[in-house]
Amino acid sequence: MTNLYLLRHGSVKGNEEGRYIGRLDEELSELGHRQVKVLRESINIDFNKIISSPLKRCVQTADYFGNPMIDERLLELNFGIFEGKTYKELGEQYREEYKMWSLDYKNYKIPKGESLMDLFKRVEDFLTNINKDDGNILIVTSGGVIRCMLSLVLDSYDYFYKFQIDNCRLSTITLNEGYWYIKSLNGGV
Repeated sequence: MTNLYLLRHGSVKGNEEGRYIGRLDEELSELGHRQVKVLRESINIDFNKIISSPLKRCVQTADYFGNPMIDERLLELNFGIFEGKTYKELGEQYREEYKMWSLDYKNYKIPKGESLMDLFKRVEDFLTNINKDDGNILIVTSGGVIRCMLSLVLDSYDYFYKFQIDNCRLSTITLNEGYWYIKSLNGGV
């Protein structure tokens, strides 16, 4: 049996300002460091592996738990021209692109970025390579990647926006005898 403990990185300035920060390589904010310290002190799990997105905010979060392996497939969605913008700024500066994205959020490739389906393919490849007997694995990544994993456990690309994934919260999915299931969401261990 394998348990994937899916941890969204601690807070960063862009999160606190309501910005799209997919590939922006921000460091944890003061709040983010506090969140990770509190979580680290509250859990008592022996992780067989720690795997992190290469983004600074993820690696900094993972470092609190041990020495992470880096996996590029865990990178957050590349928001392209939307990177660093607030929801309001998208409507003002990229009205047409934002409209196209809203109409087909799964397949629309954001200019200079990628589509949600591109992210799903990376995440699906990652999950396919998880071994059934890997034990407890801490995965430190971004909210979009975790949403993809949860959606894939439900065998659908349609549930992406049905999950709220907060900063520095754990969700757990389990692989048991070839079958994935969701064990916990957005908080508990």
